Amino acid sequence: MFRVGSIFFSYRKRYKKAEKEFLDAKLHLFERLERKELLTEHLCTIIEQNEMRKARKLSELMNRLQPGGCEGDFRMAAGNVVSHVMLMGG
Repeated sequence: MFRVGSIFFSYRKRYKKAEKEFLDAKLHLFERLERKELLTEHLCTIIEQNEMRKARKLSELMNRLQPGGCEGDFRMAAGNVVSHVMLMGG
């Protein structure tokens, strides 16, 4: 009878250890998924700002090339960039 109790205690101890490892891994996964989400949002913001900067620079270059100017083009280009970033998941 003592041997059966000892075996049961051993298995119970192994189960508790495995359960703790599982819960720790689950918590670690949740933390990593949360971090990934934050980094993805940050990356989308950086991409959007970069595209806006490029659109502004392109508009400035177009204004230099065309004496009549094209100030409306920047707004249109910037709107297209924002729409494109939103479609990509930003």
